[in-house]
Amino acid sequence: MKKDKKCHNKYRFKHYQEAFNFAKEYMEQVAMTFYPMVPYWCKRHDLWHIGHDSFKKQEYNVDRILSDRNGENVL
Repeated sequence: MKKDKKCHNKYRFKHYQEAFNFAKEYMEQVAMTFYPMVPYWCKRHDLWHIGHDSFKKQEYNVDRILSDRNGENVL
């Protein structure tokens, strides 16, 4: 049985827009993440937290092919 994560160490926001802006700034600062950071409602505390949306995989697009120093394509 999966145990719920405790909320006492998580950021707390009274308003959705505050949580949304924080999550957006986080995504702009972190180079790569597997799942996007999003706000979600916590009914236990009646406020917003942010967390990774494990149902929506983060995708990255590369405009060019990267190669290593030997000329081999990496991406």
